[in-house]
Amino acid sequence: MPPPKIEPLKDGPFRPGRHTLIFVHVPKCGGTSLHRTLEAIPGFNYRHLRGRPEDLAGLDALDGVGGHQNFSATPLHKARDGLVYITVLREPRARILSFHRHVTTQAHHHLHREFPRLAEMSPLAFVETLAAAGNPEIGNLMTRMLTGRGDIGAAEAIAHVEANFAVVGLLEAPASYLAPLARLFPGATMNANRLNVGPPHAMPDGDGAAFDRLIGETNAKDLALYAHFAAAGGA
Repeated sequence: MPPPKIEPLKDGPFRPGRHTLIFVHVPKCGGTSLHRTLEAIPGFNYRHLRGRPEDLAGLDALDGVGGHQNFSATPLHKARDGLVYITVLREPRARILSFHRHVTTQAHHHLHREFPRLAEMSPLAFVETLAAAGNPEIGNLMTRMLTGRGDIGAAEAIAHVEANFAVVGLLEAPASYLAPLARLFPGATMNANRLNVGPPHAMPDGDGAAFDRLIGETNAKDLALYAHFAAAGGA
């Protein structure tokens, strides 16, 4: 079977029936808010995939899907041509701090089964613990999800995202993804109201430099990826 055809539409418009939108939602990058925006577009049949069996019902009728799936791992990737990929990035240090807040305040999070004392940990201890265990959620997650590869270098990852994604937004600059989406869907209302991003926990005194150094060691590819698209104002 030939590989699916990806169309990195830069100017639009998105045409249901010809195109299929795939939103690669990296955790803690404000994606829940973007799902709501996509669901509200008139005439666009979009589904937020949450890992439930019912998510896979009626896929043939959908114009787009999004969720915590890696590039090429969504259920429509091999079934369609005209794939239009979008995503939103977040500054890696802020993303990890948000992940720390999420895990330590959610008693049901799956990581508590493996690491029973996570809820008591500072951001620095949290990252040290997960990094030492080789947990995949703590290191270069944006790079791995947007490429579907863990062995890829930063330069190759940047080239892959530039070549395959129609929209690469920055959480810190909503216009960087709302404006391109407005070009894809002329006439639809795009907004970032009720942005689903909570404040991180405070960094204990004296931990900041060590935390930044550890993020540099564990997320070097994500830092390079974010810096590239931040310099360009998104893509």
